[in-house]
Amino acid sequence: ALTGLSIARAFPEAEVHLTDYNPGIVENLLQVAQRNNISNVQTWELDWNKFLEPGWKLPKNCQFDIVVAADCVYHHVPAAFTAAAVRLSEDNDALRFLMMSQADRVGLPLVLDRLKEIPDRKVTTKAFTFSQYHTD
Repeated sequence: ALTGLSIARAFPEAEVHLTDYNPGIVENLLQVAQRNNISNVQTWELDWNKFLEPGWKLPKNCQFDIVVAADCVYHHVPAAFTAAAVRLSEDNDALRFLMMSQADRVGLPLVLDRLKEIPDRKVTTKAFTFSQYHTD
């Protein structure tokens, strides 16, 4: 949520979609954006598990340039997120993913391995380490 709001603030010409499966969080995202005069966001509910259902489509007619997934892989077998990544990229050759996860979450490498199996797709990875800064 904070990642998406930060992107929307930094790139006011972009159209930024903020999603979560929890309707309370979705409503909170909208309120925070409004309080901070961030007008280039749309908020809506999205459950990665829906991508596991055959024939399910996004509830909005969306064509994304970049999908930023901040800490979306929680499970050892990340089937739902993997399905989402694969299906979002099927009809969009230009789609880019920026996926961030905690180092101790083993699911993200599984997602990347599956994406590498898609014919005619280039998957590159770079690992970054972020440090926390405390003033106390």
